[in-house]
Amino acid sequence: MADKVKFGIVGIGNIGKRHIAVIDSDPNAEVVALCDIDKDKLRTQQTLYNISNCYDTYEELLNCSDVEAINICTPHHLHCDMAIKAANAGKHIVVEKPMALTVEDGKKMIVAANKNNVHLIIVKQNRYNLPVQMVKRAIDANNLGRIFMVECNILWNRHDDYYLDSDWRGQKATEGGALYTQASHFIDLLLWLFGDIKTSSGVISCKNHDIEIEDCGNALLQFTSGAQGSLNWTTNVYNHNYEGSITIIGE
Repeated sequence: MADKVKFGIVGIGNIGKRHIAVIDSDPNAEVVALCDIDKDKLRTQQTLYNISNCYDTYEELLNCSDVEAINICTPHHLHCDMAIKAANAGKHIVVEKPMALTVEDGKKMIVAANKNNVHLIIVKQNRYNLPVQMVKRAIDANNLGRIFMVECNILWNRHDDYYLDSDWRGQKATEGGALYTQASHFIDLLLWLFGDIKTSSGVISCKNHDIEIEDCGNALLQFTSGAQGSLNWTTNVYNHNYEGSITIIGE
C-alpha cells in the first residue's frame, strides 16, 4: 500500500470537524496536524483523534514538515490568503466552498498553485451523489435530448442563532452572502451539468434577519449549452429546510 496522504486542517469548526472525521476513516489518509485560534477546540479534537501536532497559528502549521496537504476550513474571507500561503509553502490545498469571495482572488489562488506545482482542490462533494451522477451520465449520453429549461430551488431555514453564533456569518466582507454559503454547491452542479453561464440577472433582499447579506434571492440564467434557467434561494423557510432541487425540462 502507498504511504498515507498526510493532512493538516486549519479551522476546527463544524466543517473542520467533519474533515477530520472523514480523513480519519480513510485508510489512505491521515490527519497529522490541526490549527485553530481556539485552544479548547484543538485540545478536544487532539484527544479524540490522538493527533500529535496542534498549533494556534497558521504559520506553525505551514512549517510542519509532516503535512503534505492543507485543508482550509476557515471563514470565507480567509480562503484566498491562506491558500496562497499554503501553495508558497509547497503544500497541496483543499479549500472548503466557496473558493473565494471574488473572481480576482480565485484567479490568484490558481496562479499560486500552478507556480508552486501543487494541487488546488475545491470541495464540491455533491457531484458524487448518486442521483447527480445518474443525471450527468444521462445528459452526457444525450438521453434527455436538448435541455430547454432548468429550475434550481434552495429553500432552507437558518435561525437567527445561526448568524449570532459567529462573528463572521451574515457579514458581507467575511461571508459574502447566502449565494456563497447555501447556494454554492447547487451553482457548481448547474455549471457541471449545463455549461458556463452566458448571461445572468437577479434580485436579492434581506427580509427576515438582522444581517448585512441577503436571505432571499432570484436569478435568471442563460447557459452556453442553450438552456435557460432560474435559481431561487432563501434562508427564510419556517423552522426546517424545505427543498433543495434541480428540475430539468428536456427534449
